[in-house]
Amino acid sequence: EVEKIWIKITSLGLTESRITSDETIQQLFVECRLNNFLAEETPLSLPKPTVGQRIHYNYSTVINVDKADNLAEREYLKSVLLKPDLPAN
Repeated sequence: EVEKIWIKITSLGLTESRITSDETIQQLFVECRLNNFLAEETPLSLPKPTVGQRIHYNYSTVINVDKADNLAEREYLKSVLLKPDLPAN
């Protein structure tokens, strides 16, 4: 049996921030990070939304966590999820 964690980035909306006020920022990628285990960017950047607008990435990725082939990843993720007070790196 293959066990997986599915991470999905559906959309992004921004409130007033440095990003919304910086006119040199025109496109945005979103990075997905689970502590320091996974760091993936959306493959496409999208035009920066205005305040109150949402942009839709509809991106997903899968982390395999089956015991047979991914035991180290499984144990690491288990430790992260059981100790949420660990600092993110």
